[in-house]
Amino acid sequence: MTPLQYTIIQLLADGLFHSGERMARETGVSRAAVWKALQELRTLGVAVHAVSGRGYALAHSLELLDQSAILEHLPDSTRFVLEQFDVHRSVDSTNACLLRQANGHAVSACVAEHQNAGRGRRGRSWISPLGGNLYLSLRWRFDEGMGRLAGLSLAVAVAVIRTLQEFGIQDAALKWPNDVYWHGRKLGGILLEITGESAGPCLVVIGIGINVTMPAASGKDIDQPWVDLASIRAGISRNQLAGRLLHHLVEALLTFTQSGMSSFEQEWCAADLLLGREVILSQPGAEIRGIGRGIAPDGALLLEIAGQLQRYTYGEVSPRLLERPA
Repeated sequence: MTPLQYTIIQLLADGLFHSGERMARETGVSRAAVWKALQELRTLGVAVHAVSGRGYALAHSLELLDQSAILEHLPDSTRFVLEQFDVHRSVDSTNACLLRQANGHAVSACVAEHQNAGRGRRGRSWISPLGGNLYLSLRWRFDEGMGRLAGLSLAVAVAVIRTLQEFGIQDAALKWPNDVYWHGRKLGGILLEITGESAGPCLVVIGIGINVTMPAASGKDIDQPWVDLASIRAGISRNQLAGRLLHHLVEALLTFTQSGMSSFEQEWCAADLLLGREVILSQPGAEIRGIGRGIAPDGALLLEIAGQLQRYTYGEVSPRLLERPA
């Protein structure tokens, strides 16, 4: 996103109409340059309305991400742990930003207004329109190696549930291992990327995407039923959401470092979308049906298949509901 595009977004963020002439005057460019920037913003997922005689307006007012506003929602204890926090206008992905910090802070985080190469699990793309959703990543150092990280993504998912509950959303659910659902539609997702030694220090970059106000045009590119927070509970501040999510995430990671997955198992089970339901496991060349029976102490998925309890770990399977819940 260019400086001109961002300035125009700032002008239009109030949701009111602004003439092309006024925007050209305030940005110091020609009306043609303003028009071109508006067309480019549309390609980034911004819904811009044009009305003859009135000018241009966004489909709805927009709360831009603001570092100070986000930090206001962090308690001092979380600020003390967080060594660096950045707000980006547009990036390839927030995870990639933190992964490039080869010698950076042990605990750092960032958010972005837009991602042009957002990533989901197993190489899938993450639809990331400008200014509508929350794209947040946190980098965390673990000193005891990858072998101690079993169940980490589930602990992160519990932190997301705690955040949503704080905003009055009590019926969100978790689909193993990393998806957040609401009434059978996807609300968000989690991606963990790990670098380091299996028995030595390692760095984990945790990416979280939550649909806040998904433009309908961008939603058409999502290949599964989805929902956004605006449809569930209107008026949730993205800055407040980012701050509270960061707090719950840091709190969860501190707890996980001390006691592992055991401190999160009960909350995971309470939100487990697959528990007691028939699901399909997709494997190379085969599909297996079973009944969800919760998780093992290390976070592995437990399925009852032909009367026997089987466990499945990350990367082996892709569970999906046989029947979508109402």
